Amino acid sequence: MKRKDIIATILILASARFVEAALARTPEPVRVVEESVDFRTADFFGDGQSTRMADRQTIERVGTDWMRLRIGDFQLGEGSDITVSSLLDGGTQRHTAATLAEWDNWTAVFNGDAVEVVLHVGPYDEGAFVAIETVAYAEVDDIDHPPDPPSAVASLCGTDSRVASSDSRVGRMFFGGCTGWLISNGGVLTAGHCMPNLGGVLEFNVPQSRSNGATVAADPSDQYPISGNYTAFQNSGVGADWGQFLVGTNANTGRSAHIAQGFFRLTDASPEVDTLLRVTGYGVDNTPTGTGGSGAACCDSTNDDVCEYNCNSTSNTLQTSTGPLDEIRGSEIRYRVDTTPANSGSPIIWESDNGLAIGIHDAGGCDSSSAGNVNGGTAFWQPTLAAYINDLRGSSAVYVDVARAILHPFGTVFRPFETVAQGVAAVPNGGVVSIVKGNYPASAGNTFTAGTGNKAMTLEAPVGIVTIGN
Repeated sequence: MKRKDIIATILILASARFVEAALARTPEPVRVVEESVDFRTADFFGDGQSTRMADRQTIERVGTDWMRLRIGDFQLGEGSDITVSSLLDGGTQRHTAATLAEWDNWTAVFNGDAVEVVLHVGPYDEGAFVAIETVAYAEVDDIDHPPDPPSAVASLCGTDSRVASSDSRVGRMFFGGCTGWLISNGGVLTAGHCMPNLGGVLEFNVPQSRSNGATVAADPSDQYPISGNYTAFQNSGVGADWGQFLVGTNANTGRSAHIAQGFFRLTDASPEVDTLLRVTGYGVDNTPTGTGGSGAACCDSTNDDVCEYNCNSTSNTLQTSTGPLDEIRGSEIRYRVDTTPANSGSPIIWESDNGLAIGIHDAGGCDSSSAGNVNGGTAFWQPTLAAYINDLRGSSAVYVDVARAILHPFGTVFRPFETVAQGVAAVPNGGVVSIVKGNYPASAGNTFTAGTGNKAMTLEAPVGIVTIGN
């Protein structure tokens, strides 16, 4: 049947093919205490009329900058939930039984040293209760002097030219001390040396840090759980330093990060020397000097293992800078763009080519003549990285993106087909047609007969609503 008059709206996030690569581990970037808690509410029963608050408790760890809870045993019926709120800034997260499962029973990260936990019981629920088994928090003795992140391999190319960015597609790995960003296949990219310290949360739209450089967590509505089901990475030096992972949905909004925050499109084309590139990420900052003297957050801006103790309010917040492409050596991209520790994992963006990303930032060298006085990253034409990005939706997946008009499309993430009809024709039996968010009108060639010759296929839309055939 020709799909000429049917408008199909697809909003599907299919499960990824699980792969794993285990490479060298890096030191834990943040000293986190996970302390056992022996707390359980009583069992509560609904009154048959309305949802009611059944229990309220405060959990406090004096002096810490942030807290996170792990729920142990619980019983939450269809109408019951728990809310956790920061007593410092009011940031709140609501959890149901379903969202707790996706978050592996953890909450978001809350600012301050005290949170309030409230159990609400639905009108027809029986025996609702919740038990808290763990509270995680920054080790109090190390709040003012945290160790440097594992991404302390980046450097400025002269005077710091970074400015604040509002690019919602780039996130901060809260415990990992690195940058992660969303891409059009539904995955998240970062540097390979960041992967052993993924932590638990990828957060977006983070607020300014404190004047001494201490970070402030994003609102819980901008936090997403990092999934332990999928990790693929390589940590073999510049040009082979990449990682890919998945995140779950936000517990408050029920939305995926890609739908709420947006995503980058990728290319494996190679720019010319002196092409303007951009790097955006959450690097540390000590220009101008922050407050606090020896009590300020540790900021090793020169990557010499010496803590200058002068990070400021823009440290570990989203900043961006541009500079020229210096050279390409195989799958290694070299450029003179300002970065600092915790920029590792940032997107390398081709500024003049519709903002397409060409690789992952993972190494510094602008302050080192032996490194050529350039910073570096891994390009998407690196074969192993390209294969894992293309295989995230399945080894037989083909990709379609109406926003990309490519002369010779191959159906990859980097060179997708422009019409769904092309994807349906090219996908092998049992494969996936992964369609990027957008409107695919019949007038542009999006008419097709799916399943011709008994060829099975799955159509999915991992990063937003797709409309076909209008």
